[in-house]
Amino acid sequence: MAEGKASEKGKAGKGNRAPTLYIIIAIKLIKGLLLLLVGLGVYRLSDNNLPAEFHQALEFFHLDPEKRFFTLLADRIARITPANMIWVARGTVLYSLFSLVEGIGLMFRVPWTDDRNEVQVNRGFRIEMNSAIGPYKGGLRF
Repeated sequence: MAEGKASEKGKAGKGNRAPTLYIIIAIKLIKGLLLLLVGLGVYRLSDNNLPAEFHQALEFFHLDPEKRFFTLLADRIARITPANMIWVARGTVLYSLFSLVEGIGLMFRVPWTDDRNEVQVNRGFRIEMNSAIGPYKGGLRF
């Protein structure tokens, strides 16, 4: 009888995995980290001379800065103020933090005590149902 319970436990442990959810969590965490890096990069560029940086980038990639597209883009870049860059950086960092929290908050562990006063720990997942036919119905799944 003890062997039956052990084999059931092994099967239950393998069946409780949710590889798709782990992929979603990984994507959200990577997205949050990339956005955080972009926000910090924009903040770092806020004090630089953007038209000169743009001209250097065009020369680095061996592009002709006299083409109409690049001249119009350079005019637009010249209008960007350091204050605007800081606002964009702050917004990007804030959005990245939301994405990081969302990725971390999708999975959690729930401890509980069974009838024999043994502490059990189960994994839980936050879910939302499809909103195609009405409001979201979400909840926790163990």
